[in-house]
Amino acid sequence: MAGDWLDRRFRERPDSGYAGGSLSEAWQRWRASRLARLLLRAASASRWYRQRLEAGLAARLAGRLRRGRPEEFPSLLAELPFTGPEDLAADSDAFLAVGQGRVAGVVSVPTSGTSGRSKRVYSTAADLEETVSFFEYGMRFLVSPGRDRVALAMSAARPGNVGDLLGRALARWQIPFLAHGFVPAGTAEEESWLAGLLAWKPSCLVGVPPQMLSLVRHPRGAALAGTLRTLLLSGEVADDRLVAELEKSLPGGRVFRHYGLTETGLGGAVECGRRNWPHLRDDLWAEIIGPDGAPRPDGQSGELVVTPLTRLGMPLLRYRTGDEARLLSEPCPCASIFPRLEVFGRLSDRLTLGGRSLRVSDFEEPLLALPFVRDFSLTLRSEKPPELDLRLNVTPGTPPEAAAAAVSALKRWLGEDGGRVKLNLELSLIRENDPAAARALGGKRRLARGAAETRA
Repeated sequence: MAGDWLDRRFRERPDSGYAGGSLSEAWQRWRASRLARLLLRAASASRWYRQRLEAGLAARLAGRLRRGRPEEFPSLLAELPFTGPEDLAADSDAFLAVGQGRVAGVVSVPTSGTSGRSKRVYSTAADLEETVSFFEYGMRFLVSPGRDRVALAMSAARPGNVGDLLGRALARWQIPFLAHGFVPAGTAEEESWLAGLLAWKPSCLVGVPPQMLSLVRHPRGAALAGTLRTLLLSGEVADDRLVAELEKSLPGGRVFRHYGLTETGLGGAVECGRRNWPHLRDDLWAEIIGPDGAPRPDGQSGELVVTPLTRLGMPLLRYRTGDEARLLSEPCPCASIFPRLEVFGRLSDRLTLGGRSLRVSDFEEPLLALPFVRDFSLTLRSEKPPELDLRLNVTPGTPPEAAAAAVSALKRWLGEDGGRVKLNLELSLIRENDPAAARALGGKRRLARGAAETRA
């Protein structure tokens, strides 16, 4: 079956308790037991949770989880307080639940706020092994030993980061791996980077969705497409429209999606061979909540909240990701027991134009249909009246009049609202001459917000 690798990973856990029968029931029992252990550990070993969990709450909930039924678990979990990125940034060390001698990896994650503080995420060797194991099983949907070569178009390998852990996973079944680094911003640097990648001839490429689209639409993208069988998108939202555009540029290639956070161990959810939204990792408990913090049922969107069940170095209970998502209620055709996650993007990246609530990814529909567009960035300057800066990264040789086509496409897509939106459009051709453009294009898409400007 298409989802067998993920189910097999759980079955092969030494503590899964599976001895035949219903795998789903075994998983429900296992995760309740793991959550009970996590609560007791966080309450005793983590200074942050010792100070915030009511006396005896962890022990009471742990007992009820061990005796309870799966349908009761969400309400039990809801009795715990949330943990937010701001808590982690304020005092990361307070979350540490092991001695410094057991820390095998530390990753700093910049915050999006104004404090300038970074979140530090501590991992033990066992924490890192959980992610390596998830990568090892998840990558089997994309590659096979003796046939494939994998390149990572993300950060260079450093202890405990994605390049290091993915490389370890692939080494276990002797698949060649190249951590090639992020796509550079400058035109000359990009050419050199791409030449090195083409010389290595990967059959599988892992990278950030906007950068991958920019690559395949590069003038030399056809040569890259000729070597690729599979593409794994990670580090940013990739909706069906972007996947379709990529597959148009990769004849015969298949595009997969992955979702993960550094705070929760990097690996979080991956698509099976059916490629119908990622399946959650077995040791990640996911909830969807509304603006009031109340849980929402499967199928409804809201903020994604996660509890990694096996992390020893830094327990996190009900961690608010800031991402908008939903858990799909219908089973996957692959028959895996693990639920699927559809992610829409950052909640903070929503904007209102002419009364319409839009996500940044929604702009892919009119813009990525234009073959000369490699990437775009948005800055919302004012909502009343709407004023939007749109910067397009286009293929070399694109005539200036192409801007008119982009504006027309966007106005048509906005419909009646298009006439009320002021669009300030710029084409970006030579990125190394514009450091601001280099930061805005080719990486994670975020909605920038700026003050309204008086323009000539």
